[in-house]
Amino acid sequence: MSVYIQEVLGLLKRNKKKKKLDKQRDHFEFGKLYHNSSLNTGAAYNPKMEPFVVKFGDLVCEVTEDLTRTQAGSGNVGFVPVYTTPEGSCAWDTLMDSIITQNGVGDTISIGGNLIVNGTATVTSLTNDRVVIVGVGGLLEDDANFTMDGTTFTANVNVVHGTDVPAGTPAETTTINSNLKLEGPVYDSLGNIGGLNKVLVGLADGRVKWQDDDVVEALTYGSLWQGDPTNYKVELPIGTVDQILISDGTTFAWQDNPAAIVGEVCDVYRIPLWTPDAQTLGCSLLIQDGNSGTPATKITNDGKLAQTKELYLDTVAQDDTLTEVLVRDTGAANEVKFRDVSTIVPPVGFDTLTMSTHSDWTTP
Repeated sequence: MSVYIQEVLGLLKRNKKKKKLDKQRDHFEFGKLYHNSSLNTGAAYNPKMEPFVVKFGDLVCEVTEDLTRTQAGSGNVGFVPVYTTPEGSCAWDTLMDSIITQNGVGDTISIGGNLIVNGTATVTSLTNDRVVIVGVGGLLEDDANFTMDGTTFTANVNVVHGTDVPAGTPAETTTINSNLKLEGPVYDSLGNIGGLNKVLVGLADGRVKWQDDDVVEALTYGSLWQGDPTNYKVELPIGTVDQILISDGTTFAWQDNPAAIVGEVCDVYRIPLWTPDAQTLGCSLLIQDGNSGTPATKITNDGKLAQTKELYLDTVAQDDTLTEVLVRDTGAANEVKFRDVSTIVPPVGFDTLTMSTHSDWTTP
């Protein structure tokens, strides 16, 4: 038996009892049994073995292999432990307090951080197809007023979207890219509900209000309503001076009057006639009397009249037994009438002489 073991056996007698070992400096001496070794089976300890030495730190790691330790400062009551990075001289598997705690009764778990679920989370207190909302104290709960069956979302509550800006433009926008079906009453921006034969009319600020169907729309003075290529009503501004509406077979527009007088302005009552270029009207020599209150009775020609064919006077009775000529009427200025030739006797003139009945002019 080695001296080292004998010294160990005498520790108690020499008051060398130790309660704490140094993992680096303290060692244990062990013996290994071989075929020629033996253990003491009598009253005295007298083993025969091959001695060897093990460092206390190595002994600790060997003995605690596959054991788990608790991180310093962890292990508090109510905290659910989780594994952290191996720690300690032996790199033990180490537990630390997590962010999950359980109350003393054991019916509530609290998470002091974010929760990420990579699988399926099942809450048996929720109802199928109901939308989950946040209740009092952050409690998740479903609401019978909000349902979603995978196709249709139903909300049986009042809905307010955006900020109410009276007579202004809200900052928020609602975009609807699907069909809109209105089965309930529609209110305008003033809070009025639509009624029979009412239409929504736009206001200057972009809002709308209900108004009678025969609403008078604003139209610029002198303008006209005209249908555009998309069959919507648009305003056609008034044309310039002397322009007229002309149709092209599809629509109409203001254009210059092709019959307008160009370069010449006629006096009142003067009758215009086509000029030789056949494109414009010019002032003629004919003047018509009358006005808006008095019918016209005559036309005056203030120039020369060239008559190349027959002249018909409808007010003169036809009488082939008479020989009549046009003479100036002494009773009316600037008028001519038909008279019988025999009734016309000049006071002095060749035609007043008595003519001889003989054919020989030299015979009285």
